Amino acid sequence: MDSSSVLKELVDKLAPIEVREGEYGRTGVHLDLSIEPEKIRQAAELLLTAGCFLEDLTAVDHASHREMVYHFNEYSDPFRIAIRANLGPEDEIESIQDLCPAADWQERECFEMLGVKFTGHTDLRRLLLPEDVDFFPLRKDFINPPEAQAPEYHQETDEH
Repeated sequence: MDSSSVLKELVDKLAPIEVREGEYGRTGVHLDLSIEPEKIRQAAELLLTAGCFLEDLTAVDHASHREMVYHFNEYSDPFRIAIRANLGPEDEIESIQDLCPAADWQERECFEMLGVKFTGHTDLRRLLLPEDVDFFPLRKDFINPPEAQAPEYHQETDEH
């Protein structure tokens, strides 16, 4: 993969796009891009066509909004690219599960823990929590209800 030609294609096709050189020694990322959430499928398709693969994806709760972060890399000449997309108030983004099967459970985890909805996902159900829960435990505004908190443990003390 020629990273400069891939970057040019990403910039040309995904505008508006914010490009930052990554600090690989500190963050493990060579290139850090911010795009509009509606462009994530197009970005994934471009990177997959260029020989990249999806390493992981996650969501970040910034209290004011949630952000999706996708990490792509290349096998023969490692070049790690972070793709970021700030989500709107609906916390919704298109699924890339059909393009990258590895995204399946990772999207489900982001849905379960942070409430991100992945449109087009074929099996967006919870992995760990019961289906009827109405909260997202990794959101900054989540408050653990008292009945769900672990009991306090008391040790007998010897007062001699």
